[in-house]
Amino acid sequence: MRYIVLRALEFVRHLRIRIIVTQFLMVLASLLGLAMPLILGMIFDAKHELSFLLGLLIVTGTVATVVNYFKSLMIGSVGNDIALTLRNNLYEKLQKLPQSFYAKKNTGDILSTVINDINLFKDALSTGVLYIGEMLLSFIVVMIIMLVIDPVLTWILLIVLPLTLFVSRLVSKPVDGVSKVTQMQLSEITNVLN
Repeated sequence: MRYIVLRALEFVRHLRIRIIVTQFLMVLASLLGLAMPLILGMIFDAKHELSFLLGLLIVTGTVATVVNYFKSLMIGSVGNDIALTLRNNLYEKLQKLPQSFYAKKNTGDILSTVINDINLFKDALSTGVLYIGEMLLSFIVVMIIMLVIDPVLTWILLIVLPLTLFVSRLVSKPVDGVSKVTQMQLSEITNVLN
């Protein structure tokens, strides 16, 4: 497992600065997104300074929108760069394989597997890894806010949350099976087209 992680990190090493900028934008977007409900709460509770709070809400919303836009651009850029690196490396590898490999395998199977695996790997390294930090930060900040607002409701949520995660795991297993069947069908279609 450690070897796989280290090998995967090789594909993103040259993207270090972009990943750091993206993580910063994700943290900023997360904090701005969490600030919006707090500002709304202050607006509903405020008797004075309503125009200031409304202005703050508009500015926060505008900044959050701009930050989210650039965050999406950066995530897309990182993902596309990872996919390009993977495709180039895989192309070089496929060029070096002997003819006997291609005689044993269907072209559709190779294409379907390569395309599907590259997309899964790209999504895991770009979107998946980057969102882990944002989700973790959001979860911690939301838990702190919830504990301050209503500790009992927070504990109820913390008890129900593992059950929800368990159910989502059960639901995801059949989806994995369907994904494999879809990949096999795509490879058959590609074989027919070739």
